Amino acid sequence: MPQDGEFEENKSQAKKPPAEYWQSVIDLESSKALGTCRREVIIGVIDSGVEYAHPALQPNIWVNANEVPANGVDDDKNGYVDDVHGYNFLDRNGDPKDDHGHGTHVAGIISAVPENTGVSGVCGEISVAALRFINKHGIGTVSLAIEALNYAVQMGFQVSSNSWGGSTFSYQLRRAIARANKANHLFVTAAGNKGIAIDFVPEYPAALNLPNVITVAATDEHDRLAKFSNYGRMTVHVAAPGVNIRSTYPPDTSARLSGTSMATPIVAAVSALLFSVKRTTVVKVRHAILSSVDKLPQLRSRVKTGGRVNAAKALKLFLDDSPKQVRLAPFPETSKIAHTRPNTVMVDSHFQDTHIRCAQKEIPAQHEHTTLPIRKKTAFAQWTTGRLWNWIMRTPEGPIGQCGMQTHSGGSGRTV
Repeated sequence: MPQDGEFEENKSQAKKPPAEYWQSVIDLESSKALGTCRREVIIGVIDSGVEYAHPALQPNIWVNANEVPANGVDDDKNGYVDDVHGYNFLDRNGDPKDDHGHGTHVAGIISAVPENTGVSGVCGEISVAALRFINKHGIGTVSLAIEALNYAVQMGFQVSSNSWGGSTFSYQLRRAIARANKANHLFVTAAGNKGIAIDFVPEYPAALNLPNVITVAATDEHDRLAKFSNYGRMTVHVAAPGVNIRSTYPPDTSARLSGTSMATPIVAAVSALLFSVKRTTVVKVRHAILSSVDKLPQLRSRVKTGGRVNAAKALKLFLDDSPKQVRLAPFPETSKIAHTRPNTVMVDSHFQDTHIRCAQKEIPAQHEHTTLPIRKKTAFAQWTTGRLWNWIMRTPEGPIGQCGMQTHSGGSGRTV
């Protein structure tokens, strides 16, 4: 079932870049001054299992405190026996040990501890659960992937890292990911390694349009889209480093692999970082990551955000609750200052009897509707500092102007 691409990862010992370039380009060191991952946040690695005894991984392997190891009893009554570190959905037992290597490599990118092997991941502290559905040949089934995801949701994991996929659409998989969204679970997935535009030749789950999905392309050491990486202006959200990535490998060593499989856990781990610093929602985490990318010319028409993930910028935006301002220019010419916060607009008493009929980002972005009275605040789906907004005001006599691509009666403002 894995398309790989992902499981055709390049193990060659090509010329190595400077020491772990990927951690530098995502600004990982700067992010540590703003916040760090916490053990209470759990990432489910839905993959080929994890070598949980690996010295660089063992400190951050999830432990199910409600399950007694190896007693043959489903102590926590969740339907899975001896699921202490995750579960082996292939062999129907509580030992999700990796006999392929892929899942162990993914887990190390998230959580490897450098003191033991010199390999370090994004998170110094986190909990990684091993959810094995892929066999030693790199093959898995959609039904087992769904079961693994359902387990992650059932157990309250905030994030799953999904470096797998295929060309066949599954309604059942889509429905499972949609259910995960209702449980505030973020599903991070790989774009795939065929070098194709999945807007037109879809791969799944990468091409699924769901509010809790982040699809990740891969960049190389020069911040270019990797030659093997799938892309898509409508379906692929963001890029992350995915070439020549050093991480853990069974049984106790390391390897350098390349693939969108390697980019995906970087974004999953940054997501976990945001979940760690304060209680939040998938919507806010996803927005912070996708609104704070480093814009790259090579990615402008290749991924939705036009950029590569930046951990420090994402965390800074996520933590930013400081008041913003936008100048409203209501019809016909008068201006007022509105005090705002990310995702909301606040207006003063002058506007209490009005409604914003819609707000429209700079042409040709889609407009966003609201019919809420402006008593205190009106919420919008997106907020980006420096973005031009166009306002349509509703008065007691009716709307002023129309909400359309070319009509912006009512005024405009720029967020600051």
